[in-house]
Amino acid sequence: MLPTPIVSLSDIPAEQLSVLKQQVQSELEPIIKNELKEKNTVEIAQFKDNLRQEMDAAFRKELEKFREEEQKRKKPLTQSEIQALLTKEYITFDVTIQDEENNKHEFTLRELPQGVELELYKGAKNITSRIVKEANQISFKVVDNDLFQNILSLMDVFEPVQDFLAEACSLCLNPPRGNPPKKKNEWLTPEWVKYNLSNYRIATIITAQVEVSKMRDFFSILFDGFQSVATVVE
Repeated sequence: MLPTPIVSLSDIPAEQLSVLKQQVQSELEPIIKNELKEKNTVEIAQFKDNLRQEMDAAFRKELEKFREEEQKRKKPLTQSEIQALLTKEYITFDVTIQDEENNKHEFTLRELPQGVELELYKGAKNITSRIVKEANQISFKVVDNDLFQNILSLMDVFEPVQDFLAEACSLCLNPPRGNPPKKKNEWLTPEWVKYNLSNYRIATIITAQVEVSKMRDFFSILFDGFQSVATVVE
């Protein structure tokens, strides 16, 4: 029996070779696509499962951490901890301001009396309520008005914030003290602040005052106490 001669692709006519390639492609392409699809399906499923496990583990870890922190916060303070709070020395900040005539004014940011803090809280509450109200109105205006009108609306919101910052800064630098309360520097008004200090400088002074007066700590203690009362009521 004679051996089967080996046929080279170069020996096959071009038209026949083209038909052969199309036949092979039509037969192999669905097989390859199906294998790739199955492989991708398995890999995606594994990826989703691994991601879910990692997210579950991270969530459990954060939840446990939150529970531990809440238990610590709800735990009553010991006598030594209360004593440490009572004897704690609050920090102060020195502020130097140079006015338009190059005169330097020295101030020290220190703990504010309750009456002044109350003025700041009321001012912050009022301006926040106004901002929320104005912002809600802007969300409706944006659909109908042009860009210029929207910019004007944003400026209407920003303007009262400027006024509040100037007033708050004036209270921080020149808080009224005594009974009846009296300011040390009558000339240091919100208007003076507006025309002698930049927004950044004003915001920095207020931020420093918040730290000095431990306002965040005060609200944290108050909130913890409220939570304790709410838990007992429940």
